[in-house]
Amino acid sequence: MMAGKKFFLFFFPGNFRIKIFTLFFLFSGTWKIVFSQPSSLFEHFTENSGLPSRKIFEAAQSLDGKIWFATGKGVCNFDGIVFKCFNLEEGLTESEITGIHLDGNGKLWCWSSAGRIFYFENNKFSGIKKNNELGDKTGGRIINSISVDTNKNIWVSTVIPGELFLVSAENTIEEIKMASDNKFSFFIKQTTDNSFVYGSLLCKSENNKLVVLLKNDTFYITLSEKESFSKISFFALKNGEYLLAKGQEIIRFKSGKIIQRSFTEKNVEDIIVDTEGKIWAGLYLGGVICYPEGKLSPAGIINYLGNKSVSSVMEDNSGNIWFTTMEDGVFFLPVRSNLKYSSPEIYSQKGGPKTDEKPKAIARFIDGNEKLNFNGTLRLISNDTTFQDTLPPAIFISGIRIMEKDTIIQTQYDLPFDKNFLRINFAGFSFSNSDELKYKYRMEGIDKAWIYSDNTFAQYTTLPPGKYFFRVSAMNKNGIWSDSTATVSFAINPPFWKTWWFISLMIFCGAAIIFSAFFIRITQIKDREKIKAEFNRQRANAELLALRAQMNPHFIFNTLSSIQHFITTNETEGALKYLSKFAKLMRKIMDNSTRATVPLKDEIEALHLYLELESLRFKNKFEYSITIGKNVDVNEDEIPTMLLQPYIENSILHGLLNKNKEGVKGKLAVDVKKNNGMIICSIEDNGIGREKSMEINLAKIKSHSSSGMSITKNRLKILNELHQSNLSVEITDLKTGGFPSGTKVEIFIPL
Repeated sequence: MMAGKKFFLFFFPGNFRIKIFTLFFLFSGTWKIVFSQPSSLFEHFTENSGLPSRKIFEAAQSLDGKIWFATGKGVCNFDGIVFKCFNLEEGLTESEITGIHLDGNGKLWCWSSAGRIFYFENNKFSGIKKNNELGDKTGGRIINSISVDTNKNIWVSTVIPGELFLVSAENTIEEIKMASDNKFSFFIKQTTDNSFVYGSLLCKSENNKLVVLLKNDTFYITLSEKESFSKISFFALKNGEYLLAKGQEIIRFKSGKIIQRSFTEKNVEDIIVDTEGKIWAGLYLGGVICYPEGKLSPAGIINYLGNKSVSSVMEDNSGNIWFTTMEDGVFFLPVRSNLKYSSPEIYSQKGGPKTDEKPKAIARFIDGNEKLNFNGTLRLISNDTTFQDTLPPAIFISGIRIMEKDTIIQTQYDLPFDKNFLRINFAGFSFSNSDELKYKYRMEGIDKAWIYSDNTFAQYTTLPPGKYFFRVSAMNKNGIWSDSTATVSFAINPPFWKTWWFISLMIFCGAAIIFSAFFIRITQIKDREKIKAEFNRQRANAELLALRAQMNPHFIFNTLSSIQHFITTNETEGALKYLSKFAKLMRKIMDNSTRATVPLKDEIEALHLYLELESLRFKNKFEYSITIGKNVDVNEDEIPTMLLQPYIENSILHGLLNKNKEGVKGKLAVDVKKNNGMIICSIEDNGIGREKSMEINLAKIKSHSSSGMSITKNRLKILNELHQSNLSVEITDLKTGGFPSGTKVEIFIPL
């Protein structure tokens, strides 16, 4: 044998060589091999090797030694040299085959994700006759496992929710009721001496129990985890013991008695026990774990295949182990009769030592000068006098390089953002041979787990801003780690434009700019509205002045017409009285015309003069009265100038004078009162009413048009717009016995 190397050849059934595996890793004086990468220990098969898909659900070995695989694209077998694929052209009606089974007669069966079952015969696959009916009965449920008994009956278990069906040799389908007490979640049923069917029964269960239905016994196992939709795996041992895996729980039991119970960190997809007694469990996103001593103990567990989803584990007739994965094809582990397994003390598993180390598999080759002593941890003891180093090695930081420049070694560094390229050198010391030390290091804040290395440095490029804590430890040739780690901390400061104060300042400045722009815009809008409102006010005042200017000439014209009437009829005395009162009225109008509103006292005096003039003009054909309410302050309360006069004039000319022609003297009553913050001026006459007046006016050929009412209407509109008021007028036709008896005008003037 060559010094420093040992070669092992592994042979597949059929006397041909699969591959030569060379594994070596030098520790002091003794050959030890550490399996940390799948490529150094496993043969890996993918599409490049001939597989139709990397998605593999299950594996089985037929009687002729071929390995069969259920894949996402049909079924294939491997004879040790090439893969042969079977798909839709070879009898399969569906591509995704999720399970494969070899019955007691060596016949190969498989099933699809849609719940259809196929068998292999005459070099092709055929579906069972009751496939469609079975699909209807299962309702598309996923098949968990099948079993074919000696009478050629097919037992089918489904999941989510689970049921058990029997497809008889006579092609009848029956749903099996397994027990009267069905308050359990999972079941195992023995169909023949060496065949079982198993699966989940209910989606949710109060008791979360497992029922085991054997030929001569029935018992229940209480499960610790209350999970729904969990896949179960089952393995029967020759000594009457059973292994069940469900979720993250593995149970070893016999006749209803739990022998061992263990928990994994990921859900178990499949579990077996090989011919050497080792327990293998494939995990979802957790690779595969091995219990080399055949006991469900956290001590000594070995982990392979990283975080791959291992869907099934299968041992072939030669003792080789096959692992199928859901994302990366098939891995093959050949037999090593002289390969022993152990796990270093640093490995952590639930219930085991508390440490953050990654699992590692260690294989040791044993020759005649070496002995094994397993006491919790596999240790190698040599018969020679080689010095055994049992002291922990020392570890220290030997140098720090920042941006490729050496610096003075410190325990902590405060660095700017552009000084983030670090190289940390470290060194260990051991009494035996420091050159054989191994290291593990971790930059907390960057590395999620320990990094194992033979190098004496760690390098980090472009570290983002933050705080980091670097730890490093050394291990001597006997697997003993340093008692404590060497440490150094780093703080990478962010650039000023990423600091909180700069970001806060930018946010504040941005908010200030937005607020200022918004404020300026609002101010501009308000100023524009003010200018517009002022313009509208001035325009309304101008219009109001124009209307008042129209009102006064209108009244003056009517008054002068009356004086003209006196003169033409040689009524000199009447004309003089009229002129005297007219002069007083003109003086009052001139005083009031420059103001928008006047006190009620001034307006009432003007109305008295006007009514006296009209009474003289029409020779006392009507009588009038003006009444002021007690709560009205004629000196303080104001109303718009000349607001009442047009309505009084309208009552005299169109209502009272026409009434007088019928031989009835007219009456006009003006009443002023205050109520709810409003001046209410009421003008009531006993004239002929609006309807009769309209008929008379239509029959006349008018020499001029009266504009007093239209002017007043426009004044009211402008006043309301200008002062945002609700000044209004209500006109009521008075009737007696159903006949018109006058008109009432009410003017509501807000104070």
